Amino acid sequence: MSRSLNRVREVIKKVRHIQEVANDKGKGATKYITDRCNAIAKGEHERLNVIVDNQTGELLSKPACSYRYYSQLMENYRNGVKALGFKHHAIERHINAFIRKYGDNKDGLAKKLDPSLPIEELRDNVILLRSEAVTGSGFRSDLLNLKIEHHAYYMFEPKGAIKDWISDDDKKQLNKKLHSQILVNPDWVKNLSSDLLTRKEPSTSDLCIGIALATGRRLTEVMKTATLRVVDDKTLLFSGQLKTKNRHLFEEIAPYKVPSMIKAEVVLKALNKLRKITGKDKLKYNDVLGDTVDSTVDSGDTKDYYHNRAVHKKYESTMNRAMRSLLQNGHFSLKDCRALYTEVTYDDHKKEGEARSAYRHRVLGHSLIETQLHYEAFSLDSSVKSIKLVEKENDGEITDLQKSLVEYLEKADSNVLGYARAPKIAVMHEWLKSEVSNGLKLEQITPSYIRRHCLFDGKQLNLNTIKKYVVEFIQLDQYKPPKEKAKKPKNKKAKAIFELEERIEEIQYRTESIADERVELEDELDSLKDRMNEIESEDEELELEDESLTGELEELQLKLEELQDEAESEAEENEELDDVDATHWPDADDIDVQIKKDGKKWHVWTSVNGEVFEIWEAGSKAKAIKELRMYYKKCIISK
Repeated sequence: MSRSLNRVREVIKKVRHIQEVANDKGKGATKYITDRCNAIAKGEHERLNVIVDNQTGELLSKPACSYRYYSQLMENYRNGVKALGFKHHAIERHINAFIRKYGDNKDGLAKKLDPSLPIEELRDNVILLRSEAVTGSGFRSDLLNLKIEHHAYYMFEPKGAIKDWISDDDKKQLNKKLHSQILVNPDWVKNLSSDLLTRKEPSTSDLCIGIALATGRRLTEVMKTATLRVVDDKTLLFSGQLKTKNRHLFEEIAPYKVPSMIKAEVVLKALNKLRKITGKDKLKYNDVLGDTVDSTVDSGDTKDYYHNRAVHKKYESTMNRAMRSLLQNGHFSLKDCRALYTEVTYDDHKKEGEARSAYRHRVLGHSLIETQLHYEAFSLDSSVKSIKLVEKENDGEITDLQKSLVEYLEKADSNVLGYARAPKIAVMHEWLKSEVSNGLKLEQITPSYIRRHCLFDGKQLNLNTIKKYVVEFIQLDQYKPPKEKAKKPKNKKAKAIFELEERIEEIQYRTESIADERVELEDELDSLKDRMNEIESEDEELELEDESLTGELEELQLKLEELQDEAESEAEENEELDDVDATHWPDADDIDVQIKKDGKKWHVWTSVNGEVFEIWEAGSKAKAIKELRMYYKKCIISK
């Protein structure tokens, strides 16, 4: 879905055309730009089915994609417009009005906001002024609303209703994390990182996860942007940090020291090995203007947001699967390495009086201390063997719907247990019943959810196996939940509204699950593509070996035929040599043979006892020589 909805290239092409036409319009340029940009933005929102009430801002429709993907699309459009380098058509008027209002109170304001400056310099100056402004002041508020970018940039601002939903959802996810606890054995984590990085033949995931645990760096930092230098045995100098939420996209972040969970030299060697293995891995992605780019992991600029995003996408699913396998739990991902890192290194590397939140802020490079709340769920506990997720207990009694669903699943017990060929299905079945008893809702039960969270020997199950279980064994689509005793609509209109609301809710649940399943299919497709590349390489090697063996076989068969012919000739010679005259004729193998290419044939000859023996033979050189020796034998036998 995401690929078909992404129209950055088309949108940027239209904006470029609008500006080119406007440059020739003179006085009519302003209205032309605003009308055309408004029309493009309106068309894109209608295509995405994002319709809001102009007065209340309320969302009136169900978007054609997830809220988060819509927000990402708008960001792509805005970045693409910025990359064109066009200034706002009324930039002089906007800046001059701003300077008239605040110029007397801010030294050098007119110089920093000179409209004739290149757009890149104006952007940097606006960011600098914003960082110096007092929060809540009129100056800061007006600065945030100062329009210097092309008009189209502002038309693709995400709708407020969707931004509010994302913000609320982030808070819910954070609250969920804060109400669960993850117990960690610090020695186990250290040993795991050391083991991964010192294996004789480590895999890409071994190196990536080991480095992430040892340094707390993000996936793309590990795979591409990070540069490490050993300060001492326990400290590394890190540069190449990626942008964080309140930082400018291209801001330079100075190198800073970070603790190393294990020996710093081991980490540095592992990083060099990882880059050598993966540096030439191929990437294909759309750049800021929507154009398709073929590249490699090591060829992109460290500040290229779109190349960085492509690197992250290439390795994310592989590393997350490996992480879940290592931790034997489907709830973890590579991102959790950052929390494990700060928790395990805190006691050894904190400064005097430094709180955990301040320590995380310092070693992870976060710009907001509030961001550290995401890491509060982890707690050190040497009594656990490795890492343990303490599930939140279900509040209150299980609902009637959950009881009904568990009872329905139990009907498949005998069918599942009788299927001896697939022990994975039995494991999946017991896991699902337990999850439902603990509050897992019917709408959450999808193949993608099961694949992500139900592990077998630490590994994700095959998606086809999960679908077989859901469709054939538990037949989830046939489950009929008990009807709730809802108030009956009082009239036809109320009944129609009630039915429509029910159907809309069903569609919403299904579209969300479809999106999840498509992501899982993309992950599986990526895995298959990787295997296809391996198969092609293996096939080429086998083909080369087959050609080599075929050539050797032909040579051996030719030698065998020569030996067989010689053996037959010798037998005949022994029988008939009594009739040969007294003249000594050497053996065929002992004669001197001369050969020369004559057109498409070989001219082969020899001179023995004053007689010349010669033939013209097509084929290989060796074959022509062999034929001459046989011809010579026949001739001397006849004598």
